[in-house]
Amino acid sequence: MFHRFPNIRLTSLLLVVVFPILACQQTTASPVKVEIQPQSSVPELPYDRVLTDTARVLAGMMPEDPSRFTNITSLPSWQAYHSQMDADWASDIEHRFKAVVDWRDREIGPLVNGCKTLMYPFAGPDIMNAYQFFPKCDNYVLFGLEHLGTEPKLDRLSATEGDRLVSDVHEALSDLFTRHYFITETMMSELTGSYVNGTLPIMLLMLARLDAHIMTVERLVLTEKGLEAAVNESSLPADALRPIPAVRVTFVERGSQRPQSVIYFRAQAENDGLTKRPVVRAFLRHYAPVTTMLKSASYLLHDPQFSLIRQDLLQDSNAILQDDSGMPFRILNTNAWRLTLYGRYTKPVPDFNYGYQKDLEQAYTAANPPELPFSYGYHWRDGHFGVMLAIRNPTAEPSPTPKK
Repeated sequence: MFHRFPNIRLTSLLLVVVFPILACQQTTASPVKVEIQPQSSVPELPYDRVLTDTARVLAGMMPEDPSRFTNITSLPSWQAYHSQMDADWASDIEHRFKAVVDWRDREIGPLVNGCKTLMYPFAGPDIMNAYQFFPKCDNYVLFGLEHLGTEPKLDRLSATEGDRLVSDVHEALSDLFTRHYFITETMMSELTGSYVNGTLPIMLLMLARLDAHIMTVERLVLTEKGLEAAVNESSLPADALRPIPAVRVTFVERGSQRPQSVIYFRAQAENDGLTKRPVVRAFLRHYAPVTTMLKSASYLLHDPQFSLIRQDLLQDSNAILQDDSGMPFRILNTNAWRLTLYGRYTKPVPDFNYGYQKDLEQAYTAANPPELPFSYGYHWRDGHFGVMLAIRNPTAEPSPTPKK
């Protein structure tokens, strides 16, 4: 997320969504796997082959059925995109994701294995990072300001439209290969094309690169009890609040018998927005207790305008993995949490100089943890990455959330 929040209302803020670096492997049709899973004799779960091939083509991968979507895969523009994505993905596997997996399994293995729901605020469609760090959750709940979007009907596209599709995807991923995150102002502009028109196409292509099969894509709405089928808004009374739409993608990793789902919805997370739409907090509470992940979160939770969502995350989370842009250190540095620091603390990049935390800097100096072997957060230029892990102390009462 990329916000400047002093003296500015949230509705004028632009969220930057963190994305993992979507790169690709060689020019083969097979995806690169971060982890090699043992082959299972158990039959795979059934999945939607058209949706899966749609996701693969969006990701620059050949469809499982080579005869499907040849109107796109035969285009020189898509073939060049396919080669570039494969090469970039293979490079990122080698230089980042392998290090993530090694660190994850060594440092947070029990947390990963026990994850039922991962809460990823301000994430936009970043299922890639969520899955790389927490691959075993039943549910991934992501939200941001980006629109939901639709999956493109690839078989209906002409050659000219197919070229435009490739251009739209390229443009939407333009920051991904250097920063590992998107500036939301740019992203919200780029995700308004004819064919890459929101978060759904990006989530689908990320899942394809993770070697997942797409089972279903559902259009739903948020309720206090969870998700329900979308209603016909024309049937609502004129004064009724518009329902908050969501999209749920159910997927299964190749060779697995265990379906998982990623849920994305669009909502204002500042106090005023949550007060006007109380169903958001009720919906999120439905998944408690959760594991929470915060990454490149624009220091929003440092701002009093976000005290409600901060309070909810503190109450509902059993564990929080974050960089310094997430929950303020002073809030977690209590007997309610067991804290472990990794990497280095570096003062925020100039756009976020108001996020400097002297107490966190002192804590890092005292702890002197080893370097973090992978990028995480805004310091993609200087390589000074740091994360902190907060585990709830079951024997301590949570400390009250500071107002400021």
